[in-house]
Amino acid sequence: MPSFITESTLYKILDNVFIKPYFNSKLKIKLGNFCKYFKESFIYRWFLKYINKNPYFLNSFVYKSFRKFILLIDKIMDILHNFFKRLLIGSKIYNEAKNIKETGVDKKLLISAMIISALDAGYIIGGVIFNTINLTIAFILLILCFILYILSW
Repeated sequence: MPSFITESTLYKILDNVFIKPYFNSKLKIKLGNFCKYFKESFIYRWFLKYINKNPYFLNSFVYKSFRKFILLIDKIMDILHNFFKRLLIGSKIYNEAKNIKETGVDKKLLISAMIISALDAGYIIGGVIFNTINLTIAFILLILCFILYILSW
């Protein structure tokens, strides 16, 4: 314990009144013997059997069939994961995205200009279709794309 607690007056009073007398008392010895004998008793063993037994639902048909279904889905997803992983590792888009970290600022600006322009085009097309376009936002995004494109040179 920290020294500021052990040196406090309240702790010293509690230590002298409750803690030290308990460790030197017959009550502690009696409780220790009771615990030792209780662990050897029939009731304690009965409680341990009850607590450590397997639950009944592990033998259920529904549980077992659900578990087999989940294992089947897990195997299918593992096969799909490995298939798409092999496809992705060989693709040019994956290699370009992986190399973005090592590229300079100019390429990052060009990529962000391309992404913002694609989002802006989607915003304009969606606004025209649903007749909810806000031209101010669309033009601001378009100007931002041009600025990023010019800065990427």
